[in-house]
Amino acid sequence: EILKSVLDFSLEHHLESHKIKGSKGFFRKQVEIIGKKLKQYENKLQELKDDAKIYSFNEQKSSLLRQRNKLFSLFKDTERKIDSSHSKISELKKLMNSLKQSVSPGFITSYKEAERELILEEAKLKSLEAERDTIKKQIREYNNKLDTLNSYSLELKRLQRQISIYEDNYRLYRKKLEEARISEVLDAERVVNVKIIDPASVSNLPVKPRKLLILGLSGLLSLIFGIAFAFISEYLDHSVKFSEDVKSI
Repeated sequence: EILKSVLDFSLEHHLESHKIKGSKGFFRKQVEIIGKKLKQYENKLQELKDDAKIYSFNEQKSSLLRQRNKLFSLFKDTERKIDSSHSKISELKKLMNSLKQSVSPGFITSYKEAERELILEEAKLKSLEAERDTIKKQIREYNNKLDTLNSYSLELKRLQRQISIYEDNYRLYRKKLEEARISEVLDAERVVNVKIIDPASVSNLPVKPRKLLILGLSGLLSLIFGIAFAFISEYLDHSVKFSEDVKSI
């Protein structure tokens, strides 16, 4: 009964010493707080994406760069055409000036053809210049979009990093909350990680004292001490008991 009481007390003490009081409530509160923070940052990220019309930052930036580069190529090609048109107009004007000074046959016909070609080329030049201005405007728009996208990139990365941190913390506290819940159930059921191998039991034969062994040892020791005592007593006794003892004196 004493041993059983000691074991029960030991198990109860072990259970109490390894129990973390209030842990479930703490972890539940942390899960709620971090969950709200995570939701807030996710909403901020979505608002930022909607404001900047960002859906995939890298893909969107690559697409803008590709379109802007195409416009750059088109702009350079238009510039070359404009330079060519300027050269042609200059040549036509020189031709017309030379025709004015000429008195050769067919002067009027050649002059009118050159004049008509000059008018067409000037109209073409105006069209090319208008096209160039439109391309320049489009390039500026793409540059503005890229600048806006880059200006949002730092805030976007900061929000994504913060969301990643809160997600890790949320998973951690969810795991801790589940562990605390399981621990609370085990505590309620008084389930511990200590197992009693041999429970307290009553023996039919007494363990102590071992009477036969004690009696045997006592008899043997008594015999040994008795013989030893007799020899020592005989050795220390100097009294005269026999005639031989007188002769030896």
